[in-house]
Amino acid sequence: MSEPNLFMTPLQRSEDKSNAAAAFTKLSQAAEALDISHMEMKALWSVLSAIFHLGCAAVGKSSLGRAGFAKPNYAQKAAHCLGISTEDLSRAIFQGSVSSGTLNRRHKNEATAIPDGLEALEGFVVGLYSEAFSVLLSLINRAIASPAHTAASIIVVDTPGFQNPATCGRPAGATFEELLS
Repeated sequence: MSEPNLFMTPLQRSEDKSNAAAAFTKLSQAAEALDISHMEMKALWSVLSAIFHLGCAAVGKSSLGRAGFAKPNYAQKAAHCLGISTEDLSRAIFQGSVSSGTLNRRHKNEATAIPDGLEALEGFVVGLYSEAFSVLLSLINRAIASPAHTAASIIVVDTPGFQNPATCGRPAGATFEELLS
């Protein structure tokens, strides 16, 4: 995990690594206590792994001057985590749909390929993270719901997920500890 990543900062100190391992154990125990199945947790871990690999894949420019993955081997790992082909992943991120302005992007010059690609990658990752977080909330709500007709749900504000490094004056987004606190 020493590879540079656009979305996560690798833990450097042994104290941080041991704290993260302890937090992961607590998270796994909490999932078990909430009756979240191993397959459901595996699906969440797969999405988070894909986000990690997409951060390592980064954005580069193809020989045609279009945005693409700078490190395709990491894109391949992300695609595997999501259960899709690398081509489908690349198409979903960098080509988007016609309604998102893809047609307009084709007329831009090559100088905007990487910034546009980075924006597309970041948007895709934000979408993945939002979906994973929503699924986690649904699983928690399922666990606390009762068979009676009562309103039992939990609403969690994911403030670390909203931290934009540029507006926080930090080089990276939220830390692992902030996401768990």
